[in-house]
Amino acid sequence: MTISTTSIKNSYSGNGSTSVFNYTFKITDDDHITVIIRTDSTGAETTKTKTTHYTVSGVGNSGGGQVTFTSGNIPANTETVLLRRDTPKTQGLDLIENDPMPAENIETAYDKLTSITQELQEELNRTIKVSKTSTITNPELTADATQRAGKILGFDSNGDLDGTIDGTAVQTNATAAANSATAAASSASAAAASAQQAQNVAGGGIVKISSNDTTAALLNDKLAVTGSLTKSILNASGNEQLQLSVAGAAEVYGFNLSFSPSTVYYNVAVQSVGGANKYFILGEQQKTLDLLEGNTYIFDHPAAHPLRFSTDSGNSSAYSTGVTVVSSTRVQIVVATGAPTLYYYCNQHAAMGGQANTPAPFDNNLQLTTTNLGADNITNAQYAAFDDVLFSASGFTFSLSDGSLIATI
Repeated sequence: MTISTTSIKNSYSGNGSTSVFNYTFKITDDDHITVIIRTDSTGAETTKTKTTHYTVSGVGNSGGGQVTFTSGNIPANTETVLLRRDTPKTQGLDLIENDPMPAENIETAYDKLTSITQELQEELNRTIKVSKTSTITNPELTADATQRAGKILGFDSNGDLDGTIDGTAVQTNATAAANSATAAASSASAAAASAQQAQNVAGGGIVKISSNDTTAALLNDKLAVTGSLTKSILNASGNEQLQLSVAGAAEVYGFNLSFSPSTVYYNVAVQSVGGANKYFILGEQQKTLDLLEGNTYIFDHPAAHPLRFSTDSGNSSAYSTGVTVVSSTRVQIVVATGAPTLYYYCNQHAAMGGQANTPAPFDNNLQLTTTNLGADNITNAQYAAFDDVLFSASGFTFSLSDGSLIATI
């Protein structure tokens, strides 16, 4: 056979209940696949043992097969499952002079070499490299473990790798740079304040609202008030202050966060992978989706491959809550509160779909709440429900002091 795909690994999120995971590449022996469990919170990786932790089926199938975890070893919802082909780096074809040379034997050997090449390329893709137009004279680290201990990996004055850089000096320089930046920012703020004060003194208290303002005037004349808001001048002809007051009881302002649901469209394509059809969403094969509770998701799919939902990876338990089959090429789901982890699948063909997580939504809407212009009708429960209280007062005063605007509550 030929090898028409470059895929050598599959990754899935555990959920504490799913025990069967598909691999989509061909293996010729059940020892030729590595199963790794990654702990999401720490990044720790553990290579599992065949028979003890899992079994393998589908050996020799061009479209792959399944890894089934044994009881007590099912991946939790805090873990990631990685299935990766791992072909032995050996050569088992022995050609004897004048003996028959079957094409199948030759092709099997070529397939093995191609598999090994793909696996090496996948490892190379995860390494740090210089670009094709760049060079590095010495990419090797010559220092031993003792010399490298406690040091930083970097580059020397020639641009070559150096694993003996003293991190203490780097930290000291970074701290000094941060302190310098802080001092510079403080100096800039002081200079701006001094410039503003000088401008106020030179202008005799005359202000403009913006650079586009055509008329300069006193602050009292520029400040307009309406409704229950009033203004008055304190200490007339002395150290004057401009006071703003709200008639009535205390005015309270707060922010409320909430979730506003939305509608999301997905275009579902079908491609043949290793001789078997697979769903592709956003260009990714059997993409793991996150369907937020409360949102509406619309899937447009080929008529020959109707997309449906189930509550198990084997697709034996159909899920219909909030699901509407709109037409032969469209299905819609409104994700219910508390919906379980779902799996999308083709209603006519097996092993085409993937997993759909149903996380609780995050707040995406911000609303301002007030006490209705000072009306004395706010309750303690309403006040306590505010996510963030900006101010609460029966009146507040704005004043000018040394060129600074001060709000007194």
